[in-house]
Amino acid sequence: MSTARFWRSFDDPMSLNIIVGKALNNLKLVAAAFRLLPVAQPPVVRWLDHSNGLRPHEVGAPVMELHLFPTAVGGPVGASALASAAASLEADLRRTGFVPNSDSVQSGSTNVRAWAARPPGTKRHRSASAMGWSEEAWRGAAAAADGTATAWVSLPTDFLGTLVDEPSLRRHVLSMLAVTAPHVGASDAIAVACRLSPARNVNEGDPSRIGQQTSGGMRMRDVDIVIEPTFAVARGQLTAAAGDLATEIATRLLNDVRQLPAY
Repeated sequence: MSTARFWRSFDDPMSLNIIVGKALNNLKLVAAAFRLLPVAQPPVVRWLDHSNGLRPHEVGAPVMELHLFPTAVGGPVGASALASAAASLEADLRRTGFVPNSDSVQSGSTNVRAWAARPPGTKRHRSASAMGWSEEAWRGAAAAADGTATAWVSLPTDFLGTLVDEPSLRRHVLSMLAVTAPHVGASDAIAVACRLSPARNVNEGDPSRIGQQTSGGMRMRDVDIVIEPTFAVARGQLTAAAGDLATEIATRLLNDVRQLPAY
């Protein structure tokens, strides 16, 4: 490796500022390229419906859930810290716009998890049509003692099911990354998992058509779309390259939607 030094003289603070400004303008900063990292031992994912009833039984709409895992082994988060995390999660739901200030949020913690969520009972009927377009509006975030950070959002649906496309999936992932990134445990690399469940009535299409669908069908058996935590990203890319990561996850989800069995 070789090094070099360059210098220029200056007469006063004003001329120094000008010189420094020109140097900064000429400095070409290249952002680190987004890339996926391997995960030697994929962590075990505790999906929402396997997490001691974290997902309420009354939520029947498809739910997207995103999980971030620290790949480095660290000490567990204590119960007192989780109690503080519950308040922080609620604040982040508001700060990021994930839950509007006008909507209620319930939060709490146990010895293993903190959470904050908009209750599932806040159903919003967006259409008076026969399709019965509604949004269960259940969404929230959680932080576990092992450093895992989770966020979820229920998707709008009508009588014929749920429609998703790449832009809508990408927006959901971006919003969940904004909530989870501050709460994942300390680690240089972060493993990522995502699930869309139930996906039996999920199809590719423009979500704005929900409530206006005139044809469709229901698959005969339950099916989930799962992205296992087999890859990781550098911690800084959770924010610096959030758009790239969201696109990667959205593309994978949509590819799997297209592979769902026929009706």
